[in-house]
Amino acid sequence: MPASSMPAPRLPRRVVLTATAVAGAALTTSCSNEGRGGIPAEFANAPVPLPTHIPYQGVEPDLPGDPETGLMDGYFSYPADPVTSLPTAPGDGENIAALVRTDKPVPPDAARNAFWQELNTRLGSELELNIVPAPDWGQKFATTVAGDVLPELFAVEGGTPLLPQFLDASAADLTAHLSGDAIQDYPFLANIPTDTWRGTAFNGKIMGVPVPRGVMSTSILYKREDLLAEKGIDDDPRSFDEFLDLCTELTEPRENVFALGSVPLDLIRQMLDIPNGWSESDGSLTSSVEADQQQEALDAARRLVDAGVLNPGTFGAQSSDRKSWFGSGRNYFIFDTFSAWPQFHQAQTSGETFAMKAMRTPGFDGDPEMANAWLANPTYGISAIRQDVADRAETFLQVLNYLAAPFGTAEYLFRIYGVEGVHYTMDGSDPV
Repeated sequence: MPASSMPAPRLPRRVVLTATAVAGAALTTSCSNEGRGGIPAEFANAPVPLPTHIPYQGVEPDLPGDPETGLMDGYFSYPADPVTSLPTAPGDGENIAALVRTDKPVPPDAARNAFWQELNTRLGSELELNIVPAPDWGQKFATTVAGDVLPELFAVEGGTPLLPQFLDASAADLTAHLSGDAIQDYPFLANIPTDTWRGTAFNGKIMGVPVPRGVMSTSILYKREDLLAEKGIDDDPRSFDEFLDLCTELTEPRENVFALGSVPLDLIRQMLDIPNGWSESDGSLTSSVEADQQQEALDAARRLVDAGVLNPGTFGAQSSDRKSWFGSGRNYFIFDTFSAWPQFHQAQTSGETFAMKAMRTPGFDGDPEMANAWLANPTYGISAIRQDVADRAETFLQVLNYLAAPFGTAEYLFRIYGVEGVHYTMDGSDPV
């Protein structure tokens, strides 16, 4: 029987019910066990040697980053003549089934998708992807777990309550393949920073491959620079009151134009210097929800709502709706991640004049030193391998290694841009 058609292992009923209840939990900003209560000792985070970090050295950055702060390397142009780093296809010829989540529209299936077909050829195995839109992910994942039909590869959102128990019951232990110097067999996975791997280590084992995002998952307030310029506005507000006044000035309900499409509560919290999740003082940890400024943040959010500066559909809208409002000019501001920046340019409907920029976060009362930027979780999620197909773990890891190819490799160029002449053309060394 082909591995992709093998029945999934039956999970203990306790784990199935737990996963069903929590699978829709949102991605959190820490890997703590906050709110999980009563985790058995065997699921505590016992130590495990994390993979050795071996940064990819194939291209020299124009703007060197800083691993200590999470600042990424920068480049003024795409490296010319990117090198194929993997000499052979990573697959084993057998199909690979996977359950994945996307924040973008679901693409056409493999039969109608030239890129997907070429990807299968280069991998040496057919990828059977069940691609689930983000709004539907929680329910889909819960029913998949409850029905004992997890595919061979499956995505897991970080921060899910009782995640250690779930992974222990359903995912393969990858410690022998990835811990310490064993990661050298997968050089692109070794390029993933150490901090990102911490979100995969449970019960003294490495239970998956992290989806790294790091600073790119950090949320900021974007502004429609072109629309603000039309009104002669080029200065960022210097306090919350100035921000509220600006939002009020920009809102034109009769034109169906509003300053905001959501309540930027976390932005307000950063204005007030509220800690990112936890703060430490004299050896004691305090949750940010206990911060004295939380009430002031909620009051400020209420002032935005009362001022009528939010799109009327705000509280029933999906993320895609808010992106559409911003891209079409119906909203001036949107609170989103750095990683969303290219998507806004691709999906906007305002034409060639479209221009956006990040707004500098002001101090709540006008003191810029009081604004506290929150760094996002370095781990966006986990790619796990189903427990009963551990005998193919090396193949799955080689495929994930291929998909983790870093900037500057031919594998990365294909994965991001596709096939030259079909999906992009070259402008000098830059794919377009």
